[in-house]
Amino acid sequence: MDLLKHRKNLLAIFNSALQAVNGRTGVREYLLAHPVVRQSIYLVATGKAASAMAEGAFEAMSAQIARALIITKVGHGDAHLFQSRPGAARDLLMESAHPMPDQRSLDAGAVLLDFIADSPPDAHFLFLISGGTSSLVEVLPDGITLTALAEVNQWLLGSGLDIQRVNCIRKAMSCIKGGRLALSLKGRTADVLLMSDVPGDHLADIGSGLLVADDARAPHTSNIDMPHKIRALIEKTPAAPPAHHPCFARIKTHIIASNEVACHAAESHAKELGYT
Repeated sequence: MDLLKHRKNLLAIFNSALQAVNGRTGVREYLLAHPVVRQSIYLVATGKAASAMAEGAFEAMSAQIARALIITKVGHGDAHLFQSRPGAARDLLMESAHPMPDQRSLDAGAVLLDFIADSPPDAHFLFLISGGTSSLVEVLPDGITLTALAEVNQWLLGSGLDIQRVNCIRKAMSCIKGGRLALSLKGRTADVLLMSDVPGDHLADIGSGLLVADDARAPHTSNIDMPHKIRALIEKTPAAPPAHHPCFARIKTHIIASNEVACHAAESHAKELGYT
C-alpha cells in the first residue's frame, strides 16, 4: 500500500470539501449565476466568513454596491477589501466579539440598524450571513444589560443544549434575532445568502435567523429547562414576527454552503480518485 499516495489523495479530498464551501467563491459564483438586477445595492456581511463573502460579492458586482458594512470576528477583517472600490470611504468594517458577545457586539448592532435606516426607502439589500453572527451582532431590549447577556451566554455554552435550543434562547432575548431585523427593513427588498454551520441547515438557526421567522419545528422557550432568572429576562423582549408577517414578503433566502455541500464535494473527488 502506497501510504504517501493515499495521504496525498486524502488531502486533495479534504481540500475539495473546503473549496466547495469557500465563502468568497461561493458568493461570487452564486451572484454571477443569479445576478441581482439592481443599479444600487446595500451590502451587509456578518459572521466569521464575512470578509471572504464580501470579497466574492465585490468581485461579482462591485459597481452595483453603493455601500457596504462588514461585521466579523476580531482578526478576521480585511481592510484591503475596500481599497479598489469607488466610494469606499462610506464602507464600514467592524471587528466584534466571539464566542461571547460584549460591548462591541452591541456597538455593531447599533451600527447595523443605523446602516439600514440611513439607506433610501427603495434600497435593495444583499445580506451575507455566516457562522458567528449570533455573538458578533446584538441589539438588546430595554431592561436587559450586557452583564445579564454575558451571564446567559456563559450558561448556554455549558448547558449541553443543542444548537436549536441555544438559538431559541438567544432569539428570545434579542431585538434583531428570530426574524426581528426584517421589521427594520420597513418594506425594503433583500437577498440573503447564507453559509450554514448548523445541523439540518434550518434557515432560522443560521445566525439565529436575523431575517427568517421560526417554523413549526422550532423549539419554544416554554419547553426548555432554564434558570428562572433567564426566563424572567425573556419576558422583557418584544414578540418576534410570525412567518406570515408581511415583513418577510420581499426577502429571498438561499444557502450557498453547508456541511452537506462539503461532504458531497469530498465524495465526488474521492470517486474521481478511484475510491469506493
